[in-house]
Amino acid sequence: WLDSSLKFSNHIDKISSKISAAISVISKVSSYLSIDQRKMLYNALVLPYFNYCSITWSTTDQKYLNVLEKLQKSAARMVLCVPSRTRPREVYSRLNWTDLQTKWKINRCLMVHKCLNNNVPEYLQNHFNYVNRRYNTRQSENLSIPRNRTVQGQRSFKYTGTKDYNSIPQNLKSIESHQSFKRNVKGHFQDLYKQM
Repeated sequence: WLDSSLKFSNHIDKISSKISAAISVISKVSSYLSIDQRKMLYNALVLPYFNYCSITWSTTDQKYLNVLEKLQKSAARMVLCVPSRTRPREVYSRLNWTDLQTKWKINRCLMVHKCLNNNVPEYLQNHFNYVNRRYNTRQSENLSIPRNRTVQGQRSFKYTGTKDYNSIPQNLKSIESHQSFKRNVKGHFQDLYKQM
């Protein structure tokens, strides 16, 4: 849902209410379910709201994203059936999850990988350019960062996707298979999150 200033506040308001409703439903039946069943319900009823089109809206104002992160923490505690005071990092660690910011970085890297391998519509295929591939240097697998002076420009997928992709190790960038890239990038960001 778009608003006139592209802050995605309307979108986040709408999905927040839907996520809250889904968490409430799971919570009511959680005592009858195993942890694996609660995870399945989370994956079916909650996770799609965090992921759907997140490449477009996940770089909005932090105050809007904090609302979603709070819901994610609540959902994680509900899946594990732990008290509301339990620290999020402990809960995420037990579930092998990350925070939403990390999840969205993974999503952006996956989309950039698809763009670079022409597995996207034509209008996205030339979205990213390598710095200079004529010379085999450490930077030859990096993407050229677009020049954006405005805050809005720096929130664009082209800008954030480039920055996130450039942050991953060079050996991951050389993986051609999307499934293998997905598995390795998720592992990379999960390890980084655990070290934070």
